[in-house]
Amino acid sequence: MKASDFSYTLPSERKRVEQEPDFMTYTGGEEDSFGLDDLAEDHNYSIIEKQMKSRFGMSEKTYDRQEVIDKWVNYNRKFNVGNTLSVLGEASYLSKADDKEKFHALNSYKLWDNMKGAFDGGTAAQKLDNVYDYGVALIMDPLNLVTFGAGKLLSGGATKAAAGVAEEGLKIATNKILKKAGKQGAKVSDLTPALKAEIDQARRRVLAKTMNREAVEGVEEGAIESALKTVANKELARGATVETLGMITIDSIQQKSAYMKVGFQEEFNVLNTALIAGGGFFGYGLAKTIPHLSGTKLPTSVALDVFDAAQGAEAAAKTLARTESKKEAKQKLDEIMADDTQRTAFVNDLRKSTIAAEDWAKTVMEGRQISASLSDENLEAIATQTDEAFKAFLVGDEKTFGGLLSIFNKAGLTLDKANDPWKHVSHFQKEVIKDMPDELKQEVKRLYDATLLKYSQRHKGITDLDEGMSVFAAELSASGTKMHYQGLFMKGLEEAKTKKRSFKDTKGITPEDLLVGELDPHTGAIKNLPEKQKEGFFEGMQRRLIQLLVTHPATVALNLYGWSNTTALSTASDMLRAGLYKGEWAARHLVGNEKEAVEAGKKAKLLLDLQGRKIRNLMNPFATKEEVLNLLSANPKQQKELFRYIAGGVDSKDVLKSINVNFDDIEKPGIFDKIVDGMQTVYGVKAVDILTKTQEYMYNIDKQIIKKYGMSYSEFIGAKADVLDDAGKKIGTQPLNWDKMRSDEFVEIQSLAVQDSLRNVFSKSYAGNEFNKSNRTLIERVAGEIEAARAYPVIGAMIPFGQFFNNTIAFMADYSGISAVHGYFTQSGRHKADPFDMFTKGAVGLTAGYAASEYEMKNLGQGLAWHEDRDDDGQVISKLYDFPFSFWKGVGRIFAHLRQDGTVPKELYIDIRDTFGPANLTRSLGETNKMLGDLALDAASGDIPDLTDGLAKLLGGAGSLYLSGFSRPLDPINQIAAFSMGEAYNETDRNIGSKFANNSVRYVESIFDAFEYWTGVDTISAQQLITGGIADAPKQTKQRALEERERSSPIGRLFGYRESAAPNSLDKIFADIGMPEWKNNIKANIPEANNTMNRVITKHLEYEAEKAISKPNWETLPQKTKQKTLNKVIERAKKRAMRELFRGSSVDKRHALMYDISKSGGNVKIQDIELALEELGIDKKATDLSTRELRLLNNFFKIQKRKEKREVRKQLR
Repeated sequence: MKASDFSYTLPSERKRVEQEPDFMTYTGGEEDSFGLDDLAEDHNYSIIEKQMKSRFGMSEKTYDRQEVIDKWVNYNRKFNVGNTLSVLGEASYLSKADDKEKFHALNSYKLWDNMKGAFDGGTAAQKLDNVYDYGVALIMDPLNLVTFGAGKLLSGGATKAAAGVAEEGLKIATNKILKKAGKQGAKVSDLTPALKAEIDQARRRVLAKTMNREAVEGVEEGAIESALKTVANKELARGATVETLGMITIDSIQQKSAYMKVGFQEEFNVLNTALIAGGGFFGYGLAKTIPHLSGTKLPTSVALDVFDAAQGAEAAAKTLARTESKKEAKQKLDEIMADDTQRTAFVNDLRKSTIAAEDWAKTVMEGRQISASLSDENLEAIATQTDEAFKAFLVGDEKTFGGLLSIFNKAGLTLDKANDPWKHVSHFQKEVIKDMPDELKQEVKRLYDATLLKYSQRHKGITDLDEGMSVFAAELSASGTKMHYQGLFMKGLEEAKTKKRSFKDTKGITPEDLLVGELDPHTGAIKNLPEKQKEGFFEGMQRRLIQLLVTHPATVALNLYGWSNTTALSTASDMLRAGLYKGEWAARHLVGNEKEAVEAGKKAKLLLDLQGRKIRNLMNPFATKEEVLNLLSANPKQQKELFRYIAGGVDSKDVLKSINVNFDDIEKPGIFDKIVDGMQTVYGVKAVDILTKTQEYMYNIDKQIIKKYGMSYSEFIGAKADVLDDAGKKIGTQPLNWDKMRSDEFVEIQSLAVQDSLRNVFSKSYAGNEFNKSNRTLIERVAGEIEAARAYPVIGAMIPFGQFFNNTIAFMADYSGISAVHGYFTQSGRHKADPFDMFTKGAVGLTAGYAASEYEMKNLGQGLAWHEDRDDDGQVISKLYDFPFSFWKGVGRIFAHLRQDGTVPKELYIDIRDTFGPANLTRSLGETNKMLGDLALDAASGDIPDLTDGLAKLLGGAGSLYLSGFSRPLDPINQIAAFSMGEAYNETDRNIGSKFANNSVRYVESIFDAFEYWTGVDTISAQQLITGGIADAPKQTKQRALEERERSSPIGRLFGYRESAAPNSLDKIFADIGMPEWKNNIKANIPEANNTMNRVITKHLEYEAEKAISKPNWETLPQKTKQKTLNKVIERAKKRAMRELFRGSSVDKRHALMYDISKSGGNVKIQDIELALEELGIDKKATDLSTRELRLLNNFFKIQKRKEKREVRKQLR
């Protein structure tokens, strides 16, 4: 109950009641007698203002009349079209509405219903505005967005259908690669990363061709059409069903909880529900109208196309080279056999090599055993000479004897047309040896026996030379591919050595593991070797806790909203860069430097065109995702780096599995992991992660290619050139830039694109080089410790998102110009690599800050807190957690105060600093640190009871963190349960009773309450369940001193939409002086007393605040005067509230005394009360004291204070 429920009324309220006309009377126009232009007339506007003031706190006092009307129109359009957020918000509001508020809503509904539509006599502009408002309300409706296809980005029904149809084709493609590598029948865990990458790329090629109806070996013609038709029918049924059920539910809520509740509608309209159900195809139908959104057909993949062309060109060149070289080799062999001198020299060379190889094997292969401990001295030999026998047979030891390659070269048997000897010479040698005369072939056989047959595991038991050479050729061909991919995975063996040093136990870790394995940058654990380094219990618990904390649709919505803000700023930065290129073009053109002028002009055009491609990518998310995955299939390391962490730095292997990254380093999930995976799918966690990252990567790789090569992604990747034979005849095509794509330079470009993408989704690690920590900068070390905090029990629960925090700091530094200035003076970091980028981001950020100050000047005048905003329908919403939008609001509010007052209120500066600075990171640690300090003090003083009690509180706080964290995914159900209870829902005051129990069940308690409410079965509460039935106090409804209404269920938070109470006069004062409302100094250390005071003081605060700001000189008062005015407002309101409590019930009187004893500023803590009661011989809790005992206790503290004052005065005499 609020103060308005009591008989006590203020003089001003009694006066208003006498003068106010009957609020039940409808004064608006009759049906179809007026339009939009007539709403400003007094008899219509009075209805609008009453509704907008009670609902959203809007009136002509702080807004123009037309602005109030515009908000009212938008509010009604969203509500009437059945926008989910609008209907749920209205129903939630009305669940706690009093009679006056209900009648205001009823009259508002009548006015809207009676008004002529915009198309009935409205202007062209009004008609356009009508279409726009209804369109936005429909498209941006969370319900329609779900059925629109966001979930399909992850589930990919068409892709799954294609995989099913192409199963045989996938097997054929995989087996071809395995056969070529001599790995038929091998387990996935036994394959090298290079082979896995090659297989992944081949599988993606088969799937893409299948989906685009191209011929694929093993896939029946027309099979995909039938499969896709089946999928389409299922998706239509499911999508339309979900949307229809959702629309029926929303319509039911609209009728029962709004129209019928206020009397606008007498009974439920079944016909209306049936009509609504018939329209349940909007979201799904909209998805089908946008090209490729359904994913049933994809545009040709540029990446796969270039890989195919490269493969074809290499195959053609290889075939040509082999044919011609075999012919030349045959001629050369005939020449050797015909010339005794040449034949003898060739045979002698082979015999010498065989003898030398046998001696070498004894000294090297037997004497050089590789240590299982992987010492640094042996690591390079292990990594580069995985099979010494191969090297001996092929090239010898490069000092004392030559291998087959050098002997062949000496004899003139060379493969002149081969580009890559690792891939082609081995096959050439196999063919030459196969066709050799027996005399020469026998000598080669002896060299083979002395090396490969004797020491190579792959050749063990293969005594036939021809068969052995086939294995040899296949193995070296695979090695060539392996070496190429190792270049992408890792640069240099020194880094592998450094990696190795980070392990205490290297037993069982192979050189291959070190070359291509990756470390978790936070823990140092090998992430792709779970079978060798198992995850501990606490590590697993921490990982799962942090995963669950983000498994919520509200978090998904905030991530999506944050990315949309960041990517928009990135676009603005790049458009500014394009403008600078255009300026460079003009300047160079004027001085006659045409070549560089053309280059600058081209880059400007490409960057501007890139923005159009960005929009097209967003409109074709499925195709964009596939293109990114296809391109990264050649670089698995960066593919894993891009998708390893969900936004905010939350480790998630599930996303990697969702995009079919078939690495065996992902351990099989347990039951718990499967549940988490399912929840992340349902809530869209993975879908949004994949959407944002693939959109960002496609944009950033395109931009990097423009900057480096002066052409777009499609131009660079898709450019082809003819392949000609020696006679000039075309034998195929090959990628024009294939050599560049295989270079370290392009790998670096891809890496930059990954890092920029992670930066824009707030998932980049700033810990620096974890493999060489000694080279990290101080900033990197600090960032690393912040990110690593999540791995520690308890602390990790309090600082779970250190990586997100680091990303926000980096963002603010970039867009405030700090990074540009720092980079300019230090010539380091990204500024050194690309000063343009830092400059344009800083310039865009400063511009955004100025624009935000203009925006916040208006919000400041309307009495909104710095983090609050007013939606287009009038609803005030908190943007506190909507980073980076909240950052710009904070910056804008600071500049707004500077412009208005010439100074920034100290409290505002502190609040914004703590919100975005280090204090925000450690805010959860604040109470824990205080507890630890108190424990140390109690231990030092020998106060064992307090020490025990403090330790219990500390453990209870940690326990509630974990219990609430693990139950957070149930919060959507909890929110729905709370909403379903309507006016029976009450927000719990978590400070009353067991804090441990209240905080532990914050995400599930309404489920228990709703069950009891709907079934009538008397059950225990969630608090009693968590404490074993011994919760020490019944739940009490939370009251807020600054809000006149009790809060209804916050159903909007389900979608990340945090509604604030309608602002009042007191909010205006707090906003003007920049003070957070929680610093209102209306507090007491006894929670029950504090809650009661909050219940009665609201109207007194508003009465005093209204008097203060109604004075015409309020806006021009200095900040200090406004601050003093607020203090006086609170002081007077407290006195009025205390008088009211003492005139109230016996409970109110007791709570008034409790408040007086423990009020803020009185320096009386709970511990002081307990000691005083012990001294007075009263064995009770403070909340159980009678009125007489409370008066006695109050007098005790008053006497104690007087005594202390006398002692001080006496001491100073």
